[in-house]
Amino acid sequence: MIKNIMIIMVFFAAAFLINIYYKKSSIVLKDNRVVLNVKDKSLFLDYSLEKSESLTFSNVNIAQKKLKIEGNSIFFEVATVDSMYEFNRNLELVVRKTFEAKKLNKIFSVNGLIAMEVVLKNDKTFNLFVEESGIDNLKFFYGIPTDIFKRIVKKLQGRDANLLYQNSMESLSKPISHWSVKHNDLDGVIQAIDD
Repeated sequence: MIKNIMIIMVFFAAAFLINIYYKKSSIVLKDNRVVLNVKDKSLFLDYSLEKSESLTFSNVNIAQKKLKIEGNSIFFEVATVDSMYEFNRNLELVVRKTFEAKKLNKIFSVNGLIAMEVVLKNDKTFNLFVEESGIDNLKFFYGIPTDIFKRIVKKLQGRDANLLYQNSMESLSKPISHWSVKHNDLDGVIQAIDD
């Protein structure tokens, strides 16, 4: 009996410590602010909403918002799959297919938030934050001008962003994600949950 109580106490102590030290990173829109959280650091970007749209392709629902931040158009997308599906666990494949990218340069990855440079087939690049909210939900925050992106990375990571490419698109007029039935079902972006 005492042995079982000790095991339970150790389990709860471990769960408590993990909860304290492992804080999930996130991107949230709240009160006309984009809030980026990484561990104990938060960064706030004020925005005005230019456009909001809901899309559905196959088994994926997308809430797409065009934001105006410091005079730049930046996109925030939340993609959610239907209950019997999940996103491919290879997040780089999902980003590569969704944006029809040629190359990816990961800047950092902390507790579910990844910052990266994405190189398109035409050699233009853009900056992206992606949050893995679970196997059924992804958030993309992209089209962030390089000066703002570097400032965010410096604040959240305490170091400069190691950007490799110089051909960055500084402001987007329309979304550049390519959600489609082909990408979702045939290219492996989503998959049925195994029974």
